[in-house]
Amino acid sequence: MVKTGPILRIDETSALPEGGLRNCIVHSKVRTYDKCNTVSSSLSIKSVLSGVERYRLNKVDYRLSTNEYLIVDEGQLLDIAFKEEQLAEGVCIYLDKDFFKQALSLMILGHSRVMDDPETMLDNELLSLKYRQTDSSFGSYLRSVSDVIREGNTDKLSEEFFVSLSWKLARHHQHVSGTVDRISAVKTGTRVELYRRAMLARDYIEGNLFSQNISIKQLALHSALSEVQLHRVFKKVFTAAPYQYVIKRKMDKAAELLEAKSMSVADLGRFLGFPDTPTFSKLFKKTFGVSPSLFQGQN
Repeated sequence: MVKTGPILRIDETSALPEGGLRNCIVHSKVRTYDKCNTVSSSLSIKSVLSGVERYRLNKVDYRLSTNEYLIVDEGQLLDIAFKEEQLAEGVCIYLDKDFFKQALSLMILGHSRVMDDPETMLDNELLSLKYRQTDSSFGSYLRSVSDVIREGNTDKLSEEFFVSLSWKLARHHQHVSGTVDRISAVKTGTRVELYRRAMLARDYIEGNLFSQNISIKQLALHSALSEVQLHRVFKKVFTAAPYQYVIKRKMDKAAELLEAKSMSVADLGRFLGFPDTPTFSKLFKKTFGVSPSLFQGQN
């Protein structure tokens, strides 16, 4: 184990120190890790830079791959167990939970109320779930932090970094909580679980975006929901029905590839899983107001 400032670097010949970590970053490169039957003693954010890491959090299995991260609150049931052929490189940020509580309290209650009663501190439980770094500004921030750590620029990571991270995490928590609250269910736990399953459906779409057909039946099976239930929950979370979401993502990718002039319109339609060029062109024009060929010519 090598320690550089607030960063611990571990590989297959070293291990984490015992006890809870606070305001510390672990940069790991391992193929195998086994730590089971534990309760998380710290708030942590676990990001994967390359390879695959596997976690079991509150009896739910999570497979983390490149550019995905897992938020783990204090006091959660946590198993970390994986054995992979490819080296897994990850960054885990351990954050003092009080920093998060202070940031959230100031954000929700305001400075005046907190100053009038310094003992007032919200203790909201974080939503311990898997996210994608491309989903939000918080995810993008984590990606930039990971790049800094990879490059060894540890002088940029002072204690102020952890304070700044607390504010960003509190904003992220508020945004996700607002989305969860849009789901129609009486119990908070049920809403969180439905949100998690909608994310599973979204991840399936992203992983199979270039397939010709992604049916609501496939998505329902993958997320363990009925087709009607999935349609309703997915729309609440992503403000678009599954089919609309698929088309939007394909159109976004089409525009990106047309700007790069990397393939013809016909090849692009096939690549994106459309049955023929006219179908692709019609949907593209409906989305962007111009045909794919004209769009490509303008960029």
